[in-house]
Amino acid sequence: MVFFPIFRSFAGLQCLVSTRPGGFSQGDYAGLNLGMHTGDQSSSVRKNRNFFFRGLGLSEQQVAFGEQVHSARVRRVDQAGIYQQTDALITAEKNVFLAVLIADCFPVFLFDPGSAAVAVIHAGWRGTQAGIIENTLEKLKADLAVSAGRITAAIGPGLQSECFEVRKDVYELFAPHYLSVHPAADKRYLNLRQVIVDKLLQQGVPQEQIEWSSECTFCSAEKFYSFRREGKHSGRMMGIIGIK
Repeated sequence: MVFFPIFRSFAGLQCLVSTRPGGFSQGDYAGLNLGMHTGDQSSSVRKNRNFFFRGLGLSEQQVAFGEQVHSARVRRVDQAGIYQQTDALITAEKNVFLAVLIADCFPVFLFDPGSAAVAVIHAGWRGTQAGIIENTLEKLKADLAVSAGRITAAIGPGLQSECFEVRKDVYELFAPHYLSVHPAADKRYLNLRQVIVDKLLQQGVPQEQIEWSSECTFCSAEKFYSFRREGKHSGRMMGIIGIK
C-alpha cells in the first residue's frame, strides 16, 4: 500500500492508497481490483474488498463513497454509504472512513487536527478545473470550522505530467506554465498534480503541510491500475482516510 509520512504523527488517523498486487481478480483485472463497476466479476471484487477492509481492521459498513462523476460537488457525511453525484466527501465523525476509487485521477486527502475533520477528493482534470479543490476547502470551513492553515494534505499516485497527454480542448483550460511540449503538435503534457498543489496553496494550506506521491499510475503497470493504459478493462485502487 501507499502511505503518507506526513500523517504519521497524528494518533488514530488512517490514510492510505491500495495497490494492484494480491487479491482475487483474474485476467485483465488481475490483482486487488476494488472497483465494483469495472466489468470485473462482482464476486471477485467483493472478495477483494473484504480482504482489503479486514486488513485495515475495518468493515465496508464504516465506509462512505462518492459516486464520482468528475464533478466539483462536495458532500458532508456523517455515516457510511454511497453518495450520489459527488466527487469529494468531508466528515468530522470518528469511525466514518471516506473512500475514493482511482485509476489515474489523483486522490487528495485533507486532515485538520484542530477540528478532527477529514476530506477526500477525486481530482481528475475536469473536477480540478471546475473547482473541486476550492469547493472542498470552502465546505470544510463553512460546515466544520476548519482553518486552512491547520490542514495537512497528501496527494496520492496518479497520472504524472510525463504521461498526461491532452489535446487543445483540455490544455487550453489550464495556464501555460502547467503545460509542456509534446511530440505531436496538437497535444501537450499537463502537470495536473502541480495544479492541485497550487490550488491548495491558494486556499491557505501551508506548503510545508502538503505531501505528494511522484508515482505514476500509467508507468507502473505491476503496481497500479490505469484507465489510460487499460481502458474499460482497468481495475481501481482505493484511497481511505478516517479517524479510529
